[in-house]
Amino acid sequence: MDRIGRHIDIFGLLTSGLCAIHCLALPFLLSFGIAEGMALESSHDLFEISVLSITFFLAIIAVISGIRKHSNLLPLILFLAGIMIICFGLTVDGLKGHILMALGGLIVACAHLTNHKMLRHKVRAESI
Repeated sequence: MDRIGRHIDIFGLLTSGLCAIHCLALPFLLSFGIAEGMALESSHDLFEISVLSITFFLAIIAVISGIRKHSNLLPLILFLAGIMIICFGLTVDGLKGHILMALGGLIVACAHLTNHKMLRHKVRAESI
């Protein structure tokens, strides 16, 4: 496994995990008044679009390069399911939408982890 592919999956796993944490933590911070004073609405939308774009871009690169090496479609299926759940969560207001987006972020993180493990297994099998 090349270093770039391994690092893309690890960075994608981290961004997807942070996305899920953000989606779950923000409603609670707002409900307790902790994040009230921030100019949140416009900067929050920009933050979400930025994180989703980075996550999507990294996942596409990692999953496609992974499929070329290990020929397993499971990471792609997980990635697509996670993205669909995130997109659906964006259309739902309130805590339910945030929970859906967090679930989608966790599924995308699982896609990265699955892809990373499959690539590591493939490399070990080839070196034997």
